[in-house]
Amino acid sequence: MRLKFTPWCRLIILLLVTGMSVSLAAQQPTITVINIIPKALGYENNQDSEPNLAVNPANVNQTAASAFTPGVGFCGPETAPIFVSTNGGNSWAANCIVPSDESGATEDITLRFGETSNVLYAGILRRPHPWLTYRMNILRTRNFTGPDLMSVMVDRLKVDQPYIQTLSTPTGDRVYVGNNDFGAGKQTATIDHSFDSGATTPNFGFTRIETRTTADQNGPATRIAVHSDGTAYAIFYGWRSIVGSFWSSALITTDVVVVRDDDLNTGSTRFASLKDVDGLSGMRVVRDRKLPWLNAAQPNFGNERFVGSNISIAVDPRNGKSGTVYVAWADRLGSDDYTLHLRRSTDRGQTWSDDWKTITNATNPSLAINSDGVLAFLYQQLTGPPDRPRWDTHLELTTIDSALTSGQNYVLASVRADKPDPRGVPYIGDYIHIMAVGKNFYGIFSANNTPDNANFPNKVIYQRNANFATHQLFSPDNSVEVPASIDPFFVKVLMP
Repeated sequence: MRLKFTPWCRLIILLLVTGMSVSLAAQQPTITVINIIPKALGYENNQDSEPNLAVNPANVNQTAASAFTPGVGFCGPETAPIFVSTNGGNSWAANCIVPSDESGATEDITLRFGETSNVLYAGILRRPHPWLTYRMNILRTRNFTGPDLMSVMVDRLKVDQPYIQTLSTPTGDRVYVGNNDFGAGKQTATIDHSFDSGATTPNFGFTRIETRTTADQNGPATRIAVHSDGTAYAIFYGWRSIVGSFWSSALITTDVVVVRDDDLNTGSTRFASLKDVDGLSGMRVVRDRKLPWLNAAQPNFGNERFVGSNISIAVDPRNGKSGTVYVAWADRLGSDDYTLHLRRSTDRGQTWSDDWKTITNATNPSLAINSDGVLAFLYQQLTGPPDRPRWDTHLELTTIDSALTSGQNYVLASVRADKPDPRGVPYIGDYIHIMAVGKNFYGIFSANNTPDNANFPNKVIYQRNANFATHQLFSPDNSVEVPASIDPFFVKVLMP
């Protein structure tokens, strides 16, 4: 049977089809990538790697970022900078409020705002410290754009890679800092925590979250995810044996372990709610995986190093969804790869899926879930031929109530991985970060800063003087060419 359409019918169909096209197009997020280095610092060409980001949930116009950026030349004595924005990350300025030494730098640094308090918290490795004896500070400021130094809440030695997370409650901010505490003996995976961090003199304690025998220590990274109902998760590498030497290279046999706290932080035993089949706290998501260790820039891996810090965890923030949690980690499946894995649990970490995604020759996984149940997976993958390798920074967005394979993959940057030459380690960093505030996502990564539109498929905005036609950077007055280096890039993803 042949259907006949009157002109009015054809018009209605055209409007429906046109409306459908507009609706589908509207489902695309608006992605903005911004080079954080301000124009006033356009002369700098440091290796500004290992970035981190905080967005104030109470006012998303307030953002703070960090990287390995020394403050010599623009900070005062014994201070290090963070980068601050009061217009949603559209423009940035350096603010020298982190305590340091004459180097004007920190080592590891991570940042978070209290969710309702407007207080900015930080976990840092502070300089100076004795040789090979790391010094952790946990800091805060009530005015992140002001000139006063962040105040010190915790100051202790032998603690590596502090990574901070916060949760606000009716009684105030809670602060969690995952770290690798060599003061713990051989079970080094630790969480420092305070449940009154907004108090004049906050109380801090710590919990050792490793319960099994280790190969002298755990991996450097401990990452935390918290839900508004008080459920808290953490993930770490449980190192079980080591072949080789940390001073040259090693191959580590490791478990990937998740712990959970159901006490709503009122009990005396913390992060011990999740038991494995051996009766010990901590569910082993996978066991006996191989993890390479080589603390030097590697030309065959984009000048980056292997130090077992590449893990991430995220919990579904929606009401009644604290049992849904995602983890990502890196390990070695073959003889020379470095492979990311993504898995999910829907029963509070008791059982885990097989790999939902497996990404070869990639690093720096970071996960976040927004208020609509969309998972953001940010990572960096080495691509290209050996003589022209590239670091591709990917953002995958997936509605987690459907199959993960249906997600959208956006390349935020694709830059040369063999240029500029490395100046020590890390090259681009042991971690990057993405977070959700409501339905929108905010992230940060470091990459080669050569101004070339072809390197940024979703476009990019530079504050520093840049000529995208000639691929050159220039000093603040545009008189002197500045060599390419590693810069932090801010990412804002506005969801439909």
